Parts: sequence; structure tokens; C-alpha cells
Amino acid sequence: MSTRARRTTLGALVALALLSHAGSLANGFVYDDHRFVAENPALVDLSWRDALLDPATHTADDDRDVYRPLRALSHAADREAWGLDPFGFHLHSVLLHALSVALVALCLRRLLPTRYAPAALFGAAVLAVHPVGAEAVDWISSRGDQLALGFTALALLVATWPRRALSLPLLGLLACAATLGKESAAVLPAVIALHGFVLRRSDAPGAAALVRGSVVAASLGVALALGLRQLALHGVSPMQTVPHGGDAFSQVGWALFGIGTSVTHLLWPSALAVSYPQSTWAAAGTPWWQLPSLLGAGLLGALSVALWRARSRARVSAPFAWFVFLGAWGVLAYLPSSSLLVTLRELVNDRGLLPCLAPLGAACALPFCHLQRAAARVVPALLVVALLLPITWQRVEDFRSDAHLWQATLRVDPESPGAHLGLARELLTVGQAEAALELMQRGADVAPAGSKQRAELLAHWGDALLRHGHDDHATLAVLSQALAAVRHWDALEHPSIVGDATAASLAEALVRDQRPDQAFALLDTERARAARPEQLDLKRAILLRELMGTEGRTSPWLGDFDETFERVTRALPDHPLVNGLSRWRAGL
Repeated sequence: MSTRARRTTLGALVALALLSHAGSLANGFVYDDHRFVAENPALVDLSWRDALLDPATHTADDDRDVYRPLRALSHAADREAWGLDPFGFHLHSVLLHALSVALVALCLRRLLPTRYAPAALFGAAVLAVHPVGAEAVDWISSRGDQLALGFTALALLVATWPRRALSLPLLGLLACAATLGKESAAVLPAVIALHGFVLRRSDAPGAAALVRGSVVAASLGVALALGLRQLALHGVSPMQTVPHGGDAFSQVGWALFGIGTSVTHLLWPSALAVSYPQSTWAAAGTPWWQLPSLLGAGLLGALSVALWRARSRARVSAPFAWFVFLGAWGVLAYLPSSSLLVTLRELVNDRGLLPCLAPLGAACALPFCHLQRAAARVVPALLVVALLLPITWQRVEDFRSDAHLWQATLRVDPESPGAHLGLARELLTVGQAEAALELMQRGADVAPAGSKQRAELLAHWGDALLRHGHDDHATLAVLSQALAAVRHWDALEHPSIVGDATAASLAEALVRDQRPDQAFALLDTERARAARPEQLDLKRAILLRELMGTEGRTSPWLGDFDETFERVTRALPDHPLVNGLSRWRAGL
């Protein structure tokens, strides 16, 4: 292929990437975008030092388990340039996607033999247009996945440079940057080693350059990034522990379930992964005999056998070795992003599939590279692109707003508890309380008994009943169930602010029901195990203020109020509600 033809092809891939996701320029902030971007004040003046060492700057809430310094810095740059206009953030993400597609195309062309150039181009085209990429490209919060992918592709390109004195330090820096984008890029040294191991006698351009020095340089870069992560998180992050209970045997089974389910999403991307299948996770029974788990185990087993066979180049054909390399690369790229390594946390998420799209797409195209006629190699690729593009456009539209996202999730999964809750909360913001309460009740009904999602639904439903309902007995019943369910999960994981808020709402409902003594006894009990006891003290002070009414200094609740208010003032001196209580107390 001539230089002009290569440039034309690369331009076509970039255009395809832009065409696939240009619709997101009309999208707003969605879901986690609010806490990571729109409501995060740290982005206004974020320094490199704070981004690298203080995870509190990465989000507006109390979640300190997510470490994405490069994502936070890129969001800060967007905010400085565009303010809080989501158009600029989406423009950044779409352009970054197009650049990543170009880098991946160049990377695959460098790693694969010349005769497999069509497979390299098809792999890049799959990355450009596949619908599962929408979660990473059109959801601003997922930019860390894009940054990890782009820097990984750059690192693999540099690993094939012939001038080792220049390439090795740069490779280490790029590996560090990729891992700071998202820790799933930590598999980069393994990909380099796999290329050298499986294809050590290949005639691929640059194959001989992927030697021990590249693995060492990439490993040092990854180690530096992971060291910074652990320094910032003050040790092993809770994200690296097994949540939701269950023994290790069951967790591995669920991880295999996630692998099998993710494969079906790749082959037939009809479902949205933003609402994780925790309903299935929480259901009774073992995951090991479910079809997706068996599929996941079969895939890993087949890959292991293929790698074993590929140890000896004399016993395998060259196409088979390349197929093994690309398949193993795809699996390595996926595992720490989603299910089996590092977190054992989520069964399926589309973001985790982003880095494996290109190698798996290239692997699927390898058989067509041996066809003699050019049309026979090009037509299947065009058909796949034509099939996937309309689905991607619809997926981009699904991320238009929170309401669009939850409606789309309910469309493909009518029993999703998370989607019921998400859409109900959106309805509350526009004043449709009755419809919201009905959705929450339906979501609690479809959520499996004992699941974490049911606990959260009960908590939000009870609070909504307290604010907008008319049946005090129903409110008390729902909030009592919610508090028991939430505290059950707090015992399995760690105390949550959801539990604190539910306890506060139940206390308020008890006061409304003329049972203040029970309300304050509840707050005393919950305060001992609360994630943020000062919030419960604040609720107690507010309830005492309401009980005192117009009695002022003659109220029997005054002493209790003063004692509680003193604790609240020490813990939350600048809170606006505390300031209001202070002015009221001074006026007595």
C-alpha cells in the first residue's frame, strides 16, 4: 500500500470515528458526570500535584476509591476553556476517540505482518464504530478509559522503535501515563511480553524490537503509576476488595459470568451496561452452572490451550499464532477493566470492553486476509460497519440526558431496579412525584430480596414518601425496611451515607408520628456506627428545633438541643443549616 493510500485509509478511519459519535455533541451531563464534573469544585483550579496525590479532587462526593488523575486534569482543562457547557467536554471526548482510532490503526499495522494489513484496519474500524464504545466516548466520566487506550497504543508504537536509547525511557513514561488514565492499562507489559513470546520468530516488522528491555521499561512505568495510586489512596483501595459478600469460589464464578455476558454484548450489542446485572448477582444459586459462566470458562480454557500450543512455532501455523496473540491481547485488556483481576467487582461494563475491541476485531478479520480478491476482503468489513453504525447512533442518543439513559435501560431491561430508581429521581426533579413514587415501588418489587439494589431503592422510596407521600404509616414501614436492608449491606462492606440518610429520614417520620422518644433513641443507636455521625447530629438538632416550636426557653427539649447543637457546631462550623440554627438560638 502506497503512502498516499495509507493516509487516505487513516483519514477514512478518523472520519468514521467522528461520524459514529458526533451526535454526542448535543448531549448533556449524564449520571456520574454530575459528581465527577458538573458539581466538582476542585476542577476550577486543579494542579498536577493535587490530581496525582489527592483523590478528593477527582469527585464532588465522598467516594475516595476512584483514582483517575489524568481524567480529572482533562476535565479541569475543559472547564477552564468551556465553563460548564457540556459541548466542550463532549467535543474533547469525540476528538480523543478519533485520535485513539488513528493510533490503534498505526499500532496494529506496526505489530502485524504486512499481509495482515486488512485485519489491522478492520480492528481499528471496529473500535471506531462499535456501540459498546459509546459508554467510554459519549459518557464524559469514562474519559479515563479513552486516555488509557490512547497512551497504550502510543506505548506499543514506541516499543517497536529501533533506537532503543530513545524509546525505552519514553516507553516507560507512556506506560505510566496509560496506567494513570486507568489502572486497566497495567497489562501493557504482559501484552508486549506476549508478542515477543508467541511471535518471537515472526517476520512482522518490529517484532524483534519487543524484547526484554521493552517489558522492563513498561513494567517500571506501570509500577510508578500504581505506586502513586496507592500513595494517594493511603494503601490498598477498597475497590480492590471483594464486595457484596460471597466466598472466593463464587466470586470467580461471577467473574466468568461477566466474561461470557460481555462476549454476547460484543457480538450482539443490544443491551445497555450502565445498569449492571446485580439482580442476577444477588439471586440465589451458584453462578458456575449458568450458561454465561460456562462460556467464560470455555473461552479462557481454549485460550490457555492455544497459548500452550503456540509455545512451539514448529507445531503451529503463522495465522494461528497471530490469532492467539490478538485474542490473548483482547482478553488481557478486558480482565482488569471488568471482572476477573484487580477488583472482582462488576460483572459487565461496556467501558471495560473498549481496549479489547481493536485486537479482537483484527483477530476476526484474519481469515479474510488470505482471500485473493480485494472485494472479498473489503465487503465483509463494510457490512459489519453498516450493521453497527445505526446501533451506535442510537446508543449515543441514549446518553443524551439522565432521563434518556434510564428510559433506554428500561426499554432493553424492563426489570432493572437501577433504571427504575434513576428515572424516578429524574421525575422528582420535574415535579412528577406520583409517577416517581410508583416507579420506586415497582423497582423495589422487581429487585431480588436481600439485594443491595433493593436496599437502596427502599431507602430512596422511603425518603420520597416522607417528602411527597400522604400515608405516614406506609412511610414508616418502608423506611424501617430500608434501614434494616442498608445496614445489612453496611456490615458486609463499609458504613454508607445512604444508611445515615435513611436513619435520619426514619427519625423524622417517627417525630411526625408523635414518637419523638423513639426517634432520638434511633439516632443515638445509629450514631455509634454511622459513616458521618455529624449528619445525624444535625438532623437531631433540626428535629429538636421543630419540637420546641414557639416555646423557646421554656421548652423541655432545650437542654437536649443545646447539647446536640454544641457537637454539630464543632463538627460542621460552616454548614449553612448550622448557621441558621445558630441565629435562631441566639434569638431565644
